[in-house]
Amino acid sequence: YTGGDVGGIPMLNGGLLYSKYQISNGQVYSRLAIEPRARANPVYLTDAESDCGEPALSPDNATIAMVCTGGTGLQSTRLVVATLTGTKLGPQHVLLDNCLCASPAWAANGSGISYFAPVDATGHFQLWWIANAAGVKATAPKQVTEGLDFDATSPPAWSLT
Repeated sequence: YTGGDVGGIPMLNGGLLYSKYQISNGQVYSRLAIEPRARANPVYLTDAESDCGEPALSPDNATIAMVCTGGTGLQSTRLVVATLTGTKLGPQHVLLDNCLCASPAWAANGSGISYFAPVDATGHFQLWWIANAAGVKATAPKQVTEGLDFDATSPPAWSLT
């Protein structure tokens, strides 16, 4: 949280989607930004109050999943999705509220999102799945693993095979 940019994701149009961490008036926050081309000024997708980071771009580049902490405190987050058209976000849809969600990752075929979250107060992160996450008919979260302790700062990697 010393400022800077993290989590760069190349986009189909040549742009770069990333989390831009900033410090202002003693507050630390993150905003999602797109750099449309090399050395261009960033176009911000989210505001400082929403404090969103950890972007995950759907395979078709049409939807972004993100983790937002704005207004919830650092021990609670929201897993949010929004459509992306060019450099504009559509309305945000909260998939999960009041969670400790981390590292969302879209399935390679776009069928849903995996993410990490603890099951209980022990804080051991497990893998979870939400099908149809880009649509209004997202399924309830399903716990995929049990008894593991994933590193919540590294998103899962998907394969097409």
